Amino acid sequence: MLRPQSLCLLLLTICASFAGTGLFIKPALAEQPPNVVLIFADDLGYGDLGCYGATKLQTPNIDQLAAQGRKFTDAHSASAVCTPSRYGLLTGEYPMRAMGGKGIWGPLPNSSQLIIDTQTLTIGKVFKNKGYATACLGKWHLGFKKGKNNWQVPLRPGPQDVGFDHYFGVPLVNSGSPFVYVEDDTIVGHDPNDPLVPGGKPASPTPRFPPEASVKSPNKFGGALKAHQIYDDEKTGTLLTQRAVKWIAEKRDEPFFLYLPTPNIHHPFTPAPQFKGTSECGLYGDFVHELDWMVGEVLKSLEENGLSDNTLVIFTSDNGAMLNRAGRDAVKAGHKINGDLLGFKFGVWEGGHRVPLIAKWPGKITPGTQSNQLISQIDMLATFTALTDQDAKILEGKDSINMLPAFLEDPAEPLRTELFLAPRQQKNLAVRKGKWMYIGARGSGGFRGSKPEHHAWGGAPAVQFAGRTNSDIENGRIKKDAPQAQLYDLASDRNQTRNLHDQYPDVVKELSARLAPYKGKTDKPKARKKQKSPAKPKKNPTPTKPVEATYTKPAEATYVSTSAPATRDVVSIESLLSEMIDHDSVARFPENNFRLRQTSSYNVASKTPDDPKGWFKNTKAGDVVTIRIPTTSLVAQNLALHTTKSRDFGILKFSVNGNPAGEAADQFSAAPVPSGPISLGSFTPVDGAYLLEVEVTGKNPKSKDTLFGVDCVTLNETK
Repeated sequence: MLRPQSLCLLLLTICASFAGTGLFIKPALAEQPPNVVLIFADDLGYGDLGCYGATKLQTPNIDQLAAQGRKFTDAHSASAVCTPSRYGLLTGEYPMRAMGGKGIWGPLPNSSQLIIDTQTLTIGKVFKNKGYATACLGKWHLGFKKGKNNWQVPLRPGPQDVGFDHYFGVPLVNSGSPFVYVEDDTIVGHDPNDPLVPGGKPASPTPRFPPEASVKSPNKFGGALKAHQIYDDEKTGTLLTQRAVKWIAEKRDEPFFLYLPTPNIHHPFTPAPQFKGTSECGLYGDFVHELDWMVGEVLKSLEENGLSDNTLVIFTSDNGAMLNRAGRDAVKAGHKINGDLLGFKFGVWEGGHRVPLIAKWPGKITPGTQSNQLISQIDMLATFTALTDQDAKILEGKDSINMLPAFLEDPAEPLRTELFLAPRQQKNLAVRKGKWMYIGARGSGGFRGSKPEHHAWGGAPAVQFAGRTNSDIENGRIKKDAPQAQLYDLASDRNQTRNLHDQYPDVVKELSARLAPYKGKTDKPKARKKQKSPAKPKKNPTPTKPVEATYTKPAEATYVSTSAPATRDVVSIESLLSEMIDHDSVARFPENNFRLRQTSSYNVASKTPDDPKGWFKNTKAGDVVTIRIPTTSLVAQNLALHTTKSRDFGILKFSVNGNPAGEAADQFSAAPVPSGPISLGSFTPVDGAYLLEVEVTGKNPKSKDTLFGVDCVTLNETK
């Protein structure tokens, strides 16, 4: 037995030996706060990982993450759209409640200010409250500055004002300009003598890619040549990974939170050369392979810095997969981008927002486990608050629920019993309660493309293309007799094959009432019920569902409108511009103003309640604007086109449901267009809608442009 003096001498000898090697033993009682790495992929679908069933591509690093941690099967993004999803993740709030109740429904344009209130609690601020170092490295897409963003440095407020010490990455989205990198509050490569110029001519050069890579919008910025030269689509993934690895090494001696929102796998699909051709489903799978490599490098960095055991790693996606060109090519190759789920990005069906979610924390999360708990990404705020042992009172006014028990334990009861789910279209807002999912309208509320030249496919045509089934859909169309809303039992029918709306009226009534408070704040058609007078039903044949419009420009852009706030059968231009697939193409302005940009120039049109206007400028011969006008009428109606005042219209050819459109065709053929209503003729709806096509056939000899402008289209039953 050692005497006390001998024991002391032995301990001193051991300590001296370790001191000589440079090794440091942390005191056992001084437990370090856990680090957190949150990897937020872009447009990665439920079926895009090996651990979620993919067979046409390989994701060994992410699969290993799942094997060493926990996989969630009922996890959801806050929205089926990128910007509102990111807003929900960072703020712990439903995006439909943002902006004073107006909600955030679509991707932000490049002119947008920062949409997160700098005074609100965010996940970054939760960690900063406890002394963590914080960084956001990757795609931002939540705006900069106050008011209109003119892109002049410093870009404040920005990420550094909502909880991040450091930011580096893609300021908007890899498909939309400006095609530069931003670091903290400046543009990488900024030259005060050559600033970035929104709408500047000529546009600064940026790499272009073939159609199979899907759309990268034309650059809408001039100037900043050095900054544009630094930006390289095919090197962005590698650059962000290097930045993440370097930052982790720099912060290894202090608790840190790393938010890594990757551009992968948002279009254009631009994997680094070493990943091209490595999958069995084209550029889509190759881009996933690069994403998996990025995850592997981050995990390796944690291991090499001795941080793995005390780091919670979370991997998820901002929404479901998108059926763009590369997505369609992948589906044709046999890859199920959203697994067997119904729907795609932007839409409210499960494929739009049910996403992979994997968490690993050695010694805390049981390896190789699976959780069926209903969880939303807005829950990260409350979960991180609990993780860092902070008072839940700071969460007042938030929609976030603490899901830490679902990560660390196996709760017998659901922690979240209700969840609201937002698609692109407000009218398709949905609520999940237990096994039930209720959608307040027909269809998905997302993209509507269906032709080869359309960038983004969605809705019923996409369901048919992907080989999915739904009781409301036949031959790629919503059935005429389909219910006006949708109800699904996800416990027995996760893939949403059967709409049970008519079988469970009590459930429909209950869940419809849950949507009412939110729809009342955000849906303008709510006012239509006031306008409908029982005493004058014949003079005011208001449809029972919102009027919609879809605008398409072959091979370049697709416009999908919100609901028109009409009190009569009118498709109003104030219902346009809710989304253009080119994320930087539509700039939102205050309530009574909007701006539409098409091709290479800005086009401004003021809109007041008395003077709504919409413009399609820089059109050229062969361009077609297609306006789909839904109607509840089953009989023939007179259609009239109300045009804007202009002497610069092109020669325009009109047709409705494939038939020449009478008076309008004559008046637009060879002379400046008169203002006011122009008769299109009497037509009978087909499949509950009219398809009005406006084709630009050439420049008007008496005009200087090929402008096409329209106020609205009115419908009146034929007497």
